[in-house]
Amino acid sequence: MNEEKRNTAGQKWRKAVRFVLFWAVFAVLLLGAMFVLNKHHEKELDPELLHHGEELQVLFSGSSHIFNSVSPMELWNAFGITSYNIASGGETMPVSYWHLRNLLDYTDPQVVVLDLYGTFFGGKVFINGNPRVWMNSLPLTRNKVEAAMDLYGSDGIEILFPFVYEHTRWNDLEPADMSPTQPDPLRGFERSDAVTSQPGCLPARDLGAGASNELGLEYLQKILDLCAENGIQLVPVVIPYRTTQDPNVEQAVNDALALVERSGIEPLDLRLYDVVDPETDFYNGEHLNISGAEKVTRWLGGWLQREAGVEDLREKDPALTGKWNGQYDAYRRLKRSGLEESVGLDRMLVRLRDADYSCILNIPPDLYLWTDDSYAYMRALLENLGIELTGRENETGLYAVVDSRNGVFTAQYGPQPVQTDWGLVEWQDRSAGTDKDAPLFRIDGFDYAFYGDYVDYPRAASVLIVENVTGNIISQRIYDLPGNF
Repeated sequence: MNEEKRNTAGQKWRKAVRFVLFWAVFAVLLLGAMFVLNKHHEKELDPELLHHGEELQVLFSGSSHIFNSVSPMELWNAFGITSYNIASGGETMPVSYWHLRNLLDYTDPQVVVLDLYGTFFGGKVFINGNPRVWMNSLPLTRNKVEAAMDLYGSDGIEILFPFVYEHTRWNDLEPADMSPTQPDPLRGFERSDAVTSQPGCLPARDLGAGASNELGLEYLQKILDLCAENGIQLVPVVIPYRTTQDPNVEQAVNDALALVERSGIEPLDLRLYDVVDPETDFYNGEHLNISGAEKVTRWLGGWLQREAGVEDLREKDPALTGKWNGQYDAYRRLKRSGLEESVGLDRMLVRLRDADYSCILNIPPDLYLWTDDSYAYMRALLENLGIELTGRENETGLYAVVDSRNGVFTAQYGPQPVQTDWGLVEWQDRSAGTDKDAPLFRIDGFDYAFYGDYVDYPRAASVLIVENVTGNIISQRIYDLPGNF
């Protein structure tokens, strides 16, 4: 009898073990499938943000207005400030609130810079926004659960358990889906080298009363309270954008400005500070290109150090400095590849508004570029690099060396030889025509930029790009330009 009981107990024990092992293996397989299927469904959060967030002094929050406008890596290189741009496209104030609240589980910023344009976006999740961009890769926490249920209601279960809606991705899997997420060299910033001349960016007047977005204001107040509770200095900003004819946009922004002012905080409306140039610094009506971002980043960096007391860490923490400098080197390599792939002189001039690169230009005379108002934005892009146009370029051409070191853009002019730190620069003087068999530049006796026969050489411009950190010429480009021929 005892033997029979022992056999029965052994069978029960084995069944229990098999039951536990089955469900353990099932759970592992399910979690693995969720991990693979979730990969690259949306842009994942940078592991640096989740695992090394304690390094960050500043977070930039809001919609695409700010993720196109502030470069954390440029902020580090110029000011020694550690930061991350956590903004996402179409981000409403409810989404910005939950985005920030969740990421405070992993970061402890001294300052949060919040763009106020998102107050205009209606509803909790705007039609052009998608919080899954950042929520999918967050660990399951109470804050994530509350965010999903508040933003999506009962549909929030799909955010918490993405396998529910991602199990159909089996046929779309790629080798990259099995790889761990790599650190983002841009740290949340998005770059565009396009340029579109825009009308003024001053606050609109006399549009009439628009509709207030009470939900957006409610969550803006929640952000104010959240920062106060956590001892974080909130810096509300308005990033410059094209003045609209929609009274609802201006009403929303003005309501947001009034709310933060009533809370005792002085907002930064960058439309009032001439930070950007509408002719050179936008890639469309709402967003800045990398020239505009360079200016906004430097302006905010100076303000954060002067007014918010954010310290330069480069002399205080050698280990952190070594890490961030290494990451900046990777970022610089990314910028360099963008320079090499850039198409069109206008996009190149946008990219050259960069303290990492100086340049040498040779642009011939007798071009529509100098006389046709449809090319006024191109002339403005040249002036954006510190070049002074005299109006005589249509007779003489332009010969210039632009030195951008330390973020200060200064120019020296030819066609007479100019002594620079990179050597003696000599130009082919093209006021009497172009010799296609001769170089356009000579630097310390070395020839650069031969046209040959592959381009309409009488009207082509040439650019040499110098990498400031090494002093080396890293690229020479020839661009066919419109001319009177």
